[in-house]
Amino acid sequence: GPRRIIGSFKHGTMAAALSEAIGAFFALPRGTPVIVLAGDGGLSMLLGELLTVIQNHVDVKVIVYNNGTLGFIDFEAKLEKIPPFKTKLLNPDFAKLAQIIGFKTARITSPDNLKAVLTAALNEKGAVLIDAATDPAAMP
Repeated sequence: GPRRIIGSFKHGTMAAALSEAIGAFFALPRGTPVIVLAGDGGLSMLLGELLTVIQNHVDVKVIVYNNGTLGFIDFEAKLEKIPPFKTKLLNPDFAKLAQIIGFKTARITSPDNLKAVLTAALNEKGAVLIDAATDPAAMP
């Protein structure tokens, strides 16, 4: 069926994914799947939105790319041959944090169980957050 992709898609935009997903959930017909692909830096900036999801019963699946860095900023600096400055992140365990708030959660540290974890998450009712460890050296 028809799919929609909502995003900022502008250079340097951060912390928009979860907020946009909450808006999409309320704008779309009930039962429409809403899946969020968020970077760890952007999600960290608006952690309070996790509470908004739970308090408003938003059925959203959040996948956090957890590479411990502001990946695009780091990558752009390296392209310009500028030493990256303050791009490393000290992240919490996003799965544990979200679980305390009320999310169903999973943590992926290897591609071995990726398909099973994603399939289970997409079949759950309610808010799910998957903390996906990714390679900080990989090109964003």
